[in-house]
Amino acid sequence: MSKRMFIGLGVLVVLAATTWRIRILMAGAPSPPIAQANGQPQIHPFTALVLHATFLPGNSIPRETEVRTLAVRSDGSTVELFHRPDPSGSGKVLYLRKMMDAPGMRKVIIDPFSESTVTYPLTDKAVAYHTVKPMSTCDGTEAGTQLGYPVTRVEQNLGPEDVGTTLDKIVVHAWLPSRLNCIPIRRVVHDLPRWQRIATLSGLVR
Repeated sequence: MSKRMFIGLGVLVVLAATTWRIRILMAGAPSPPIAQANGQPQIHPFTALVLHATFLPGNSIPRETEVRTLAVRSDGSTVELFHRPDPSGSGKVLYLRKMMDAPGMRKVIIDPFSESTVTYPLTDKAVAYHTVKPMSTCDGTEAGTQLGYPVTRVEQNLGPEDVGTTLDKIVVHAWLPSRLNCIPIRRVVHDLPRWQRIATLSGLVR
């Protein structure tokens, strides 16, 4: 399990086919209905700016942070851009790209530092595991709305049999919106008693 999690999700953009359409959705505004075709829920495509952070006990300033851009396509494929400072000191940001191409059954990594591209074929099982799923409901109990989206709250208690003997007990709290494919709007992870990871959406753009 990674030691970084979402602390903020600043920008959310709807992706339609190969074009980008953007309009502001203010926090607290009514959430859009779940897209459906033939009565079945469809994947809600989006792009998100994400900050991953890790906190140590008693500290309000994160020990580690990482900025990513995450995109979800309507076919369940995902793209992640890992923001990295230019080691030459130019002040520019370089992007390590990781793409999970569901229809092509492959994972592609584009490394700007080595100027290389690596492609990995994926099995049916791997594609099924990593593909974003269309959701009409999420696990958990109803927990009101966050940022205008109805959410459900779930809690998991994971022991060494789940996460490995090198970690202590892990407690996960997550608030899931079905209209965003059950991707957490807020997520709090505790590796008791060593560190805490927090994930929240800070604003939405549609």
